[in-house]
Amino acid sequence: MMLPKEIRQKSSELFPNDLEKQKIFCMGAAFSLGKDLSDFEAEEQQAEVVEEVKPQEEIYICQEALDMWLAYKKEKHQTYKPRGLEALKKKLLQLSSGNPEYAKVIVEYSMGNNYAGLFAPKNNSINSYEQQQRTFNKINSILAD
Repeated sequence: MMLPKEIRQKSSELFPNDLEKQKIFCMGAAFSLGKDLSDFEAEEQQAEVVEEVKPQEEIYICQEALDMWLAYKKEKHQTYKPRGLEALKKKLLQLSSGNPEYAKVIVEYSMGNNYAGLFAPKNNSINSYEQQQRTFNKINSILAD
């Protein structure tokens, strides 16, 4: 016996961040509807099996920079659709060569110039990011000696 979909939706509305309270709410509803709680527990076990099969979310190495950019676009009341978001992720990885710190530099540069998209700083500035990193590493090695 399945619990009505509306009851399950209501439990997630009432307790969006507490799965245990959602379960208790659903069990109370099942009991009040005269359903056998052992049937309810069997449904829960089936749901757990289905959840285990779901693939884990992919890890995106430039997530912090991406979140900064998406917050900036949200402030401007602009959003990305799924395909656009995937293209944005690829572009950020390409521009930053997979370096999360440089991805933040790209995002800050693009936000600072009020660009509609992501653009890497030009290399004709005094120091490119890579040169700054090499200088920083040299200073650290000198100080370590």
